[in-house]
Amino acid sequence: MKLYRIKQTFEDHGTLEKEEKKEIRYIRIQPIDKSRQNSQGGQFFADWKIFLPANAKINQEDRIEFDSREYSIKQFYEVRDRNNQIHHIEILI
Repeated sequence: MKLYRIKQTFEDHGTLEKEEKKEIRYIRIQPIDKSRQNSQGGQFFADWKIFLPANAKINQEDRIEFDSREYSIKQFYEVRDRNNQIHHIEILI
């Protein structure tokens, strides 16, 4: 299955100026059905956990299209190795 990053750019007054959709590589995608707690203590539910290579061009504000559905990134985490280098990226959508 293909995975796309959707990057949106907005004008100063909040109107969508540009939307860019680009296919991105992933290592693995696994379904999850558990609730999670964010850093502010709130609960959220995620459908998928996606493992991306360390060089993936993605950030927390991007949206993800997977299996013909669009998702917001609910959690973004850079996994580091012993040398404090980014080994891979995990996102929950």
